[in-house]
Amino acid sequence: MTWYLERRERCRGLLWDLALDTLRCGVDVYLELGLVRRAEREQYFGRARLEELRFIGHVLDAPREVRRQRVVARNELPGEYVQKVPLEFFERASDAWEPVLEDERARWTMLDE
Repeated sequence: MTWYLERRERCRGLLWDLALDTLRCGVDVYLELGLVRRAEREQYFGRARLEELRFIGHVLDAPREVRRQRVVARNELPGEYVQKVPLEFFERASDAWEPVLEDERARWTMLDE
């Protein structure tokens, strides 16, 4: 898991920097970082606030079984660039999910999708 977490953070950093560069060009950005834990969300939402960005969090939540079915179906797609997600990894990520609570919603603009 350590290898994954290191790479995830590097990717998030690159995506964040690219998003800031894009915003500075006057283009809106939708940035999906998979922020499943509250502390992660607080970190990035706080960064957006420091940059004085207009920030809206979109909460995408579906029952675990629905998400599992989607992952299984996506794993079966052909193609060189299809990222396969092992079910063990899916379960670990699902277990890590911390729902967005009311006090978090009060601090940030959050929309349920």
